[in-house]
Amino acid sequence: MTDGQKVDGANSSAEEKARARDSAEEMPHPDDKSAVAEKAARAADFLTNAPKVGAMAGRALGIMRARATGKAKPIPMPWPSVASALGGGLWPGLHVLTGTTGSGKTQFALQVAFEAACSGVPTLYIGLELGELDLTARLLALVEGKVTGRTPPPWSSMYLGKTADATLERLGREHATTLEGLPLHAEFGPPNGWGSDQLDKRGRAMREMYPEETPGGRPLLVVLDYLQAVGQSEKERFELRERIGRAAYDGRTVARDLGAAVLMISSVSREGAKRLRVSTDADATKKGEATNPEKTSPADLVGLGKESGEIEYAADTVMALVSGEYEERKPTKKMHLAIAKMRAGRAAWCALEFDGSTFTTPEEREERETNL
Repeated sequence: MTDGQKVDGANSSAEEKARARDSAEEMPHPDDKSAVAEKAARAADFLTNAPKVGAMAGRALGIMRARATGKAKPIPMPWPSVASALGGGLWPGLHVLTGTTGSGKTQFALQVAFEAACSGVPTLYIGLELGELDLTARLLALVEGKVTGRTPPPWSSMYLGKTADATLERLGREHATTLEGLPLHAEFGPPNGWGSDQLDKRGRAMREMYPEETPGGRPLLVVLDYLQAVGQSEKERFELRERIGRAAYDGRTVARDLGAAVLMISSVSREGAKRLRVSTDADATKKGEATNPEKTSPADLVGLGKESGEIEYAADTVMALVSGEYEERKPTKKMHLAIAKMRAGRAAWCALEFDGSTFTTPEEREERETNL
């Protein structure tokens, strides 16, 4: 061995000893209780926030078994065909409803909320446009239709003072108690003044008020009307697009953590409105021929909402209300509900009719006309 090799070897050995000494100094001494406690705390924090998948399986399997045995059911829908297309109804998750102005988005959502509450599902309607007066008028009309089995009087007639006083007295006398007995709650916030950070607070308060004995056995329903009117957070300030995206994910978090179905209404962009019109006209082969939107893939209608993007990414279901052909002197207008995205199922079309106050299926409309 040369003298140079001896020197290099000595230097290498000295460096290794220095590294070992430094490493030993960094390692906590077995008797260092604070270091041991910190290590244990890190491990506990890790397991709390990232448990083994096997530890999660018990609760998840419990929910799946409850669904398989019927102990846990989806939130029922007013229309059997829509419920069937959604896998039985609204399962916990984030559901987004879009449509053009005047397509009946709010009424659709209120009918869902009313039907859910009538089935015992704790329901919260958050109105950022509606007020107490028009909400009550709409609900009284829905109760009248459900009780009588006939087409109810237009809620707008009550709202505009065109309903006789005696009729209003009867509706209040017969139906106010019904509404009081429902687990249906309403909150009204000013447009752009109600932040989506309130969703978690409301959802947790609902779950405390309405606990579930069986995992998944008591879903909650939260309706937010509507996304583009959501305001700033109490602590943070964001641009409109980011605000809407955060609201969508806030809704998804509530759905995931609390076993809730969160239904959010979203306005349609100008380009989205054109796509909805195209979807009803694209398959007409002759001028004046009735169109059939069912020949258009409902999946093509994802992404119609204003500030679209995060909304559709976050949603488990995206639905779009599409107006059919206008027919003069017809009491109802044909509507088509596109289930454009369904995370746990397939896209589909559902036929509905809308008289300006109530959505029905064609079969239900015929039955109501028979009861007149």
